[in-house]
Amino acid sequence: MPPLIRKLLLASVSGLLTLLLADGLARVWVGSFASDSNFKLYASETQLKERFPPKVLPHRYLGFCLNPEYRSDLNRHSALGFRGDEISLPKPKGEFRIVCLGGSTTYTLGVEDHQLSYPALLESQLVKSGFDQVKVINAGVPGYSSWENLMNFQFRVLDVEPDMLIVYNSVNDIHPRLVWPSSAYRGDNSGRRSAPEVGRPTHLGDFSTLARIYMVQKGIIAPLNAMANSLDISPETYLAEEFQQQARRGNYPRGVFKRVSASQMLATNAPVYYRRNLESLVAIAELTGVETILATFAHSARFKNRPTASSAEYVGAYEEMNSELASVTEGSTAHLFDFAAVFPDEGKYFTDGRHVTEAGARLKARLFAKYLGDTGILAKALQERDL
Repeated sequence: MPPLIRKLLLASVSGLLTLLLADGLARVWVGSFASDSNFKLYASETQLKERFPPKVLPHRYLGFCLNPEYRSDLNRHSALGFRGDEISLPKPKGEFRIVCLGGSTTYTLGVEDHQLSYPALLESQLVKSGFDQVKVINAGVPGYSSWENLMNFQFRVLDVEPDMLIVYNSVNDIHPRLVWPSSAYRGDNSGRRSAPEVGRPTHLGDFSTLARIYMVQKGIIAPLNAMANSLDISPETYLAEEFQQQARRGNYPRGVFKRVSASQMLATNAPVYYRRNLESLVAIAELTGVETILATFAHSARFKNRPTASSAEYVGAYEEMNSELASVTEGSTAHLFDFAAVFPDEGKYFTDGRHVTEAGARLKARLFAKYLGDTGILAKALQERDL
């Protein structure tokens, strides 16, 4: 064998062994020494399942729902698949049930203790105010939009016999509008979400810990515990994530956005389905005797590194969605709580401009309790039910 070839071969073998050793050390670090936050970022699917049971599971109609068996030190889901303590069925006599419906901002993602989520704190506030017959149920599911909320109410929430419904969501209905071509924007939301069974493509990060760490850090892939890798799968027509990545990197517009801007997509794909879903939700609630409150969505544009909170495109869309929500209450039995008008945009109340901190959850609960008390809506509903 020629000396040059021998040297190249030895160098290649040495390099490969070095990479394998480094990858093994990285795997040991992730599995044994990484903090929980780093573990969740870089762990393999097998490692994740062993240490952290998944928060969500596939669902026949909803795509995904909360895992009833999920438990952590401070967080838990009930056997019926709602965040918080167990729910009695049938509903105890004399109990008035308020269900909070929405996505991660209702679930109160970012606040680990389920007892400090905004719905749980709302119950505490109402009990302190003398409404001790009130039980508040957290029906928020991270990722849910008005499509899933409509089905969730119809198929799951009605089973817990609600008396009042508080609907709080918006941003998850802005994302589906950032699809192109415009023909992909449809009433079944297929331009935004694919069927869960489609699966995800295999990539190098599935096999190499080093490659997975590098790809997650560079934003090439999402952590393997992200729903985008398992249940919340998007077709090529969905461009909200691409817009957010470009905005964060400061290289917007690129690709399709050079031809059609995000603002043009939002203008073309008007929130017609958001309105239709809310109208259907209100109609079903009215038909089943459930009092409904629609709340406008609050955000903080102070988080400049979060396009979903501070970009001109999303800020304008929030105003549009809140206006659309307000108009749904006109001529209907639903009540409007302009929460966005009273919730401060101070950084201490937000983790990322959309989700609240523990302090934000406490304030949010107080403001909702104040609204229910000051307007007399809750007292009237209780009186009508002889409670």
